[in-house]
Amino acid sequence: MRQLEISSDKKVFSLLVPVLALTAVGIGWLTAQLGFLVPGVLVSLLLVLPFLYSIFKEPKVGIISLIVYGFIFNLLAREIGHFPYIYVVEGFLALTWLGAIFHTTKQYDWSYLNKEICVLGFVWTLVYILELFNPARSNIFGWMLDFRYPMLWVLLVPLCLMIFNTKKDLNLFLILIIAMSLLATLNGVKQIKFGLSQAEQTWLSTSGYMTHVIFGELRAFSFYTDASQFGASQAHLFVVALVLAFGPFKLWKRVLCGLAALAFLYGESISGTRGALFTIFIGLGVVVFITKNFKITVIALTVVVMGFCFLKFTSIGQSHFEIRRMRSALRPHDASFNLRLTNQIRIEKYLSSHPFGGG
Repeated sequence: MRQLEISSDKKVFSLLVPVLALTAVGIGWLTAQLGFLVPGVLVSLLLVLPFLYSIFKEPKVGIISLIVYGFIFNLLAREIGHFPYIYVVEGFLALTWLGAIFHTTKQYDWSYLNKEICVLGFVWTLVYILELFNPARSNIFGWMLDFRYPMLWVLLVPLCLMIFNTKKDLNLFLILIIAMSLLATLNGVKQIKFGLSQAEQTWLSTSGYMTHVIFGELRAFSFYTDASQFGASQAHLFVVALVLAFGPFKLWKRVLCGLAALAFLYGESISGTRGALFTIFIGLGVVVFITKNFKITVIALTVVVMGFCFLKFTSIGQSHFEIRRMRSALRPHDASFNLRLTNQIRIEKYLSSHPFGGG
């Protein structure tokens, strides 16, 4: 019996050697003809196939990967380019849906799709589809670009309700967005203090300088498409981290969240995004309304009032670009502020005769 096994192994080996040799020769020939694209594709497959297997084994991997990728895809596009990285998001969602549908060891509760938030999402998508028949529509390609947003919402929200819905999942989500946002903060600080990478400088020189260099001062944009996105994200995460810092957690967790909140506040300031300032004020107001906790209410109101008074009624720190930029959001004589008001009036006039927009 042992001899038969050895003989069988020898036959397999004798067949495997020429197959591997032919494969190596084939790869070498294709590389000579097409360049390093061939080994690059093969290496990609070696990375992609295990990833695909992990998604079908545990669909949550797709959601986690999507969260991380959402922070860095613009970094990849700017630093590497030559690929529509933004549409990989749809790939993640499609694979995760397939993983959930064809999962063999766990049955998910599809009743979550009956939730009101899912119904509202489908109604929103239907409105977008009806906009195709809007007589005021101006560009079908513009509609296609906009339709991506309700489509992503319909793909993502029901999926998360179904497979990413436990307290452990929520904790993981918070850890991921705080950690990735802190990396974005550090990159923003690097841009301001130590300079831009070659790719970032190229982007700034070709188009970004028009809105990202104000009176000779750079507005940090980090991994994001622009400084406005960076500032809005940092302001949002400031509110999230500040709320967690006062939550019912261990002291060291609260301290870390508090430090993260300070980092996000600084990140928002170096972005020079004035609109994000109102994200902080309104966000804290929503927290007060929801919690109805006296301690949190007092702290939040104190932060909001002190911040507003500091920017509105003092000139402290006026020599710093970040403070000067935020303060201009509360100064009615600011030219950029008045331009925004003018644009709002123009849009209001347009919408008075186009209640459903321009299609």
